[in-house]
Amino acid sequence: MTDLVINAKLIGVEEATAKAERYVELLKEAKSLADELASMEFEIGIKQATDSSQESIIPLDEKSITKSSDLLTRSLKTL
Repeated sequence: MTDLVINAKLIGVEEATAKAERYVELLKEAKSLADELASMEFEIGIKQATDSSQESIIPLDEKSITKSSDLLTRSLKTL
C-alpha cells in the first residue's frame, strides 16, 4: 500500500474564530444588560398642560416593563 500525504492550508480560520469569540462576548454583555434593565424601576413625572405648578410622580406600569424585559431575556437565552 502507498501512503498519501496531503498538505492543506486553512485560510481565514483564525479570523473566523476571533469573530466567533467576539460574538460570544457581545451576547454575554447583551444578556447582562438585559438583566439589568429587567431589574430597574422607573418613575415618570407628569405635568398638566394648563397648570404647570401641579406635578405628580406616578410609577410606570410594571407589567409593561416586565413584558418587554422578559421578551428580551427569552430572546437572549435562545441564542
